[in-house]
Amino acid sequence: MKANIKELPALTVMAADLGVQAIRVIYMMAHNEELAKQSLYFCQEQSDAYMAKAVAMGEKVGVEVKVPGLFRDTDETAQGEPQSSCAGPGHFLGVEHNGDAKICCGGAPPFGNLNTMSFREFWSNKKLRNLRRVINTPDQPTYCKNCYHGGHNLKRRGKHIPREADYRAAAAALGVAGPVEESAHATAIGPKVLRLERCAPERRTAKSGKDQGSNLTLSTSS
Repeated sequence: MKANIKELPALTVMAADLGVQAIRVIYMMAHNEELAKQSLYFCQEQSDAYMAKAVAMGEKVGVEVKVPGLFRDTDETAQGEPQSSCAGPGHFLGVEHNGDAKICCGGAPPFGNLNTMSFREFWSNKKLRNLRRVINTPDQPTYCKNCYHGGHNLKRRGKHIPREADYRAAAAALGVAGPVEESAHATAIGPKVLRLERCAPERRTAKSGKDQGSNLTLSTSS
């Protein structure tokens, strides 16, 4: 997210100091207007720059930094076909602040709560076993058919801000230009905009020339 993307290179150094071998970076899925304002969808050049710095730092200190791709490497005209298969129910676990346990971040509901059940109970519960049986088939649930991730184009608005209302409100608050094209595919890929960058400029100290605020700050949001 915009608030902590600058900390990624420093986090890589911290990981090396702690003996961590790899870091996996994912883009935040903004499910409300306030989070949408922090989306890297509005800071694509800055996002690319710091992810590239983190990868380079990882190579230097011996930590593999796995980034989800860079905006600059994405063909802006590509629509992004829906992903052909999903392995999330078999290998992914996401835990919310209240203990709700999910098997993806693409729109599926919680399948249990780790405050009230063990991991083994969660991982083998009947609902989750049934989902593994029907995933990637015509019988998969509606939330799978309408997966937020839907395609692999990083410039697809829905990969970052699923609800158009949240995107529009955040764009207005940030002063981003409004939609300039509503194509037949607009519902799937989201509106194209004139200019997305609305990030604070780099601040440098007079003496050292280094970015201010570069000290690592741990955050529960990402």
